Amino acid sequence: MRTTVHACVVALVLLLAGASVAEATTRGIRIHTPLTTQRGVVRMVGIGGPLPPPPIVECELELTKQFIDGLVPVNPFGLTRIGRITSLRATVTSTCNPNILNMPTQLNGFPPIGPLPTSWDIGYLASDLITGDLLFGILDVQLSPFPNRDCLYRGTLLGRLRAGGPDLTFLSSPSLPLASGAATCPTALSISGTLIDNPPVLYVLLNF
Repeated sequence: MRTTVHACVVALVLLLAGASVAEATTRGIRIHTPLTTQRGVVRMVGIGGPLPPPPIVECELELTKQFIDGLVPVNPFGLTRIGRITSLRATVTSTCNPNILNMPTQLNGFPPIGPLPTSWDIGYLASDLITGDLLFGILDVQLSPFPNRDCLYRGTLLGRLRAGGPDLTFLSSPSLPLASGAATCPTALSISGTLIDNPPVLYVLLNF
């Protein structure tokens, strides 16, 4: 599984580097917000697989992100770790009751984050020196979102952080692939939505 995660991340780095000229000039990131909490609504949609598809799931999430405080040099040949998701929980409703694996619901809680050393890590992927936006991947996300269906999705979730603002936007493409589950499971899961950071994540993109 570790090899698969690494291969997917490398492919994303190459794709984004080819799509963004500005990314090549970012040599470092100075992060001034070591810990922040995000709240907002995300939309999870099954893609592909048998009919009828499962219902669209909308969940109110709260998560904490812990960043490396200070200067982080950017690795031009691979992934640069800038932090980690340290807790994640969903407000349970009649239409939202996801199973989020290997992730505590509270900061410094249980279960321990895992199972890989890189699970739920935040990796820098690309940036735009004109807008200052930062694109990152959350590695080895593991969740089962659909009620009454044993469908586990596992992979890298992409996000965009707006410079100087509180918005964290999850990008619906690429989607999370199906890792295991019954024949009634969609083959992929699209996740989209915007969360609000409190406090806003303050960072500076450096060219040196």
